[in-house]
Amino acid sequence: MSNAGKYRERVTFYTPGATVSDGAGGQLPAGPETSLTLWARVQALPAKEDLISGKIVPRQPYKVTIRYASSLSNSTRMECNGKHISVTSIVSNERTTEIYLYGVECDS
Repeated sequence: MSNAGKYRERVTFYTPGATVSDGAGGQLPAGPETSLTLWARVQALPAKEDLISGKIVPRQPYKVTIRYASSLSNSTRMECNGKHISVTSIVSNERTTEIYLYGVECDS
C-alpha cells in the first residue's frame, strides 16, 4: 500500500459523457460529464515553450499521482487549485496500486 501522506491535494477529474453523430461527420455530447474527486500528489515538471505562428507559447506540464482508478482515460481533464490540466498520458505502476497522469495546463 502506498504512503497516504504523500496525497495532499484534492483533484477533480472530469470524464466526457457519451457522444452521438451530428450527421456531418462530427460528434456532439449526448450524456453528462462525470466527475470524481480524489486525493493526489501534484508535481509541476520543468516548463516548456512552443513556437506557434511565430509566437512563443509557454506550457506547464504536471505529473499527478493517485491511487489506482480504472475509470480514467486520455480524454480526462483535471482541476487542481484553480488550474485546468489536460491529460496527455496515463501510466500505472507495475503492481497496479498507483496511476501517474501526465498533463499540460490548459485554458479551461
